[in-house]
This record gives sequence, structure tokens and C-alpha cells, in this order.
Amino acid sequence: MLLHDVHVLLLGYNSQSFQFNHNSVTVSSQIEDPYIDDFVQLALLLKNLNSQIENNNDNNKDNNNIDNKDDDIYAFSPIIIALNVTVDASLKEFQNTINNVITDTTSLSLLRHKLDDWFTLIPHIYYLIILSRSNSLPIFLSELYSFSKLGDDVISSLSLNYFKIISKPYFSSISNWLFAGILDENDKTPYFFSSNKFIKENTPRFISISTAEKIFHIGSAINFLKSFLNDSQWCNEFYENNYNNQTDLLKTDIESLYKIVISHLNSLLLPIYLSEINFLHRFLLTFNGDLTYSILANGSSILKNNASSLSSNQLMSILQKSLDSSSISTNLPKDVFNRLDARLLNINIESSSAIDFFTLDYKVLTPVNSIISSSYKEYLRSFNIL
Repeated sequence: MLLHDVHVLLLGYNSQSFQFNHNSVTVSSQIEDPYIDDFVQLALLLKNLNSQIENNNDNNKDNNNIDNKDDDIYAFSPIIIALNVTVDASLKEFQNTINNVITDTTSLSLLRHKLDDWFTLIPHIYYLIILSRSNSLPIFLSELYSFSKLGDDVISSLSLNYFKIISKPYFSSISNWLFAGILDENDKTPYFFSSNKFIKENTPRFISISTAEKIFHIGSAINFLKSFLNDSQWCNEFYENNYNNQTDLLKTDIESLYKIVISHLNSLLLPIYLSEINFLHRFLLTFNGDLTYSILANGSSILKNNASSLSSNQLMSILQKSLDSSSISTNLPKDVFNRLDARLLNINIESSSAIDFFTLDYKVLTPVNSIISSSYKEYLRSFNIL
């Protein structure tokens, strides 16, 4: 009779001997056995685990159950969905185990012995659920990975199995970025990179900071090659030659991939970059030879007026005359001229003469314009007025 009721208890149901009451179990006063407390504690953990998995599954089905952003990240992250599925599978495995062993068990002590590993595993699984809710997902994965390296065979074996399953969507997303420059913006998981930024604090402990940073740069470079240099063919070949060959991201030679991708990017980008930077510095940092004197000669009568009284057409007229009368007109391609502009720095122009704030602007060609910040150009322009 008692064995039957313990069996029912571990399956999460009430019986004549045991009654669930929220987070406790009422035990019949007639029961006296040294193992009862162990079984009651295990039953409460199992009950709690089943409830949490059911709640998480309901949240995955109904977005209206999510009350805040943190819950949204938790419930809809592929990592957490994989965790729920894996824990659910473990709970079903326990139910199968208890149903099988109870048939030839004659005492509570024997049952306790047969379930000995589960008395270690269930509390550990419960702790993993709590850990996943109380920490960021990178920290949770780091802790899970650490458990897989412990000396306790029961804990390490389960943790390693969990890590392999739960980390699959995580490594899959990293691989998509690493080999194709693709990041799913709808994925709520806090990776150590976004589409334009390396996020050091999100790096899990099983990936070194230097490796994580290289992964970010490789994906960014591939994205740049496809988006700005129209080199999809090379990127597709890189993907085909490397993605299908990788079976374990932690064993992938990131350093070699980094050298391959960055070297190819540099071979295409550096010539364009150096050419544009040369023009940028010539116009915004030092001007070019007699261009400075030509601007002063052609514009002195106009630029001494109040800055607020000048139009953009007057400024461009000064620039055009100065270009035509300086040696620069014989040294540069025509399209470079078309990307030059003249304007006034917007600093108290109401009460200042235009010559104090006259500056040049230069439109940098794609793709170099995507890697030169506007603040850098403003820094260069400041030298125009010194």
C-alpha cells in the first residue's frame, strides 16, 4: 500500500497517504519510515519542474502571457525553448523509470536505491531551471558547460548532454554569422555581437574574448563584402567550403578563417579606401597647395561679410572659381570635383564673418563612406579654420 502511494506521489498525484498542498505535502500521521522525507522532497521538485515547464510552454504559445521584456527574452529564446524540451524529456524518462522499477520493488529502501541517481539529477535539473531564470543566457550556458566538466559522473554526464542539446541553436546562430554574415534580428538571445557591435560582456566562458571578437569581425567582413563590395560569389564559396565542414564550433580554427576573410576584404577595400582617404585629407585637412590661396583671393570680398547673409550658391561659386584657377584642376579626376562642396560651419554665424567658418566638405564614395564616421570628418574640418 505505501509503495503504491509513494509511486503515485512521485508521479505528482494525491493518494490516501500523501496530499499535495501548494508547495508542501501533507503526510499521513500513520506513516513512519526514514525514507519518506527523501521521497516527499523529490516529489515536490518534480511537481515544481512540471509546473514550470507547462507554464513556459504556455508562454511560447501565447505572447500575451509575457509581461515584460526580460520575460520575453527568456520565453522566446531558442536556448530556453531547447532547455524546456530537454527537461521535459528528462521528466518523462523519470516517469518511465519509476513505472518500470516499481513492479519488482518490495520496500522503500530498495526503491530509494534504484532511484539513487535520480535523487541527484532532479535537484540538479531544478537548479538549472532556476539558474536559467536568474542569470543572463550567456552566463547560464557558461555554468552548464562548467558542470559538464565536473568530476561527478552523474552530474557531468547529464550536464554535457544538456549542453550539447541546448547550445545547438546558440551555435547555429553563431555559425550563420561566422560563415554567412547573417543574424536573425528576431532572435531574443543576447549574443556577444550585434550586426554592428561586439558585446564583450555577453561572451560565454567557453569562448575566449579574442576568439569571440574575431567571430564578430569575420561575420561583419562577410556582410560588408556582400552588401558594399558586391562580392557574393566569393562569400558563397567561402560558406560552401567551410560551413559544411564544421561539426563543432568550439573546435573550429577561427584564426585561419579570420586571416582568410580579412585578407580578402583588405585586397578589395584597401585600394579604394587609401584613394578616398587621400582625397579626404587633401581637402579637409590641409587643402591642396595653392587652392587655399585661390579661395582667399576669389572669396575675400564676399567672405568678409556676415556669415548669415551668404547663400550656398555664393559659396559654391567661390569654390568653383578657386578650383579652376588652382593647380589642383590638373591633378584630379573630374568626379572628385563633383564631390566637393563648400559651406559654413554652423557656429554662431549670426554675429561672425563668413571667412571665420568657411570650410570644405567632400562626399566619400561607397563603400568607404560606411566606415568613416561623420565625427571624423568634422574633426578634419576643424583644421580648415585654424
